[in-house]
Amino acid sequence: MHEFSCSGLISDEGLAGLDERFLYGLAEGDRTLAEVLRAYRSGGEGFEGVLGSDFLLRLAPWVERFIG
Repeated sequence: MHEFSCSGLISDEGLAGLDERFLYGLAEGDRTLAEVLRAYRSGGEGFEGVLGSDFLLRLAPWVERFIG
């Protein structure tokens, strides 16, 4: 388990490390969803309306578990 401190998260490097850890865990659990997240971040084309809502609903439990 990777521990993060509040002071470490105020830097770009700290946030990048946190994001990297999240993406790693997501890819281990659901590689397809991790790839969809990367596509969303690279421009978000095709994530309008219902498709965007579906994506966020699929991603939400992973974010919740990661934060928790």
